[in-house]
Amino acid sequence: MAEDHAGWISRSRVFLIPIAAPSITGLFGFMIGTVMLGAWQAGWYGSAVTPLIIWPSAMFASGIMQTVAAVASLRARDGIAIAIHAA
Repeated sequence: MAEDHAGWISRSRVFLIPIAAPSITGLFGFMIGTVMLGAWQAGWYGSAVTPLIIWPSAMFASGIMQTVAAVASLRARDGIAIAIHAA
């Protein structure tokens, strides 16, 4: 093994992992919760027990997607997206 520039280059490796923008996932999760609650508030569906079901469902669906987006942002090294989706 040579200790010159050519030897150093021959031992160097770079692994790139292609990753899409994680904020797309986070915004989609936010949209799921917003549409669920907005449709209920607009009176498009529901009954007297709907608030007991829809609030936990919307929070769970949005929370899962936001958490996935925060973890993917961490992997993509996007500090602003981590702060937005983890808060």
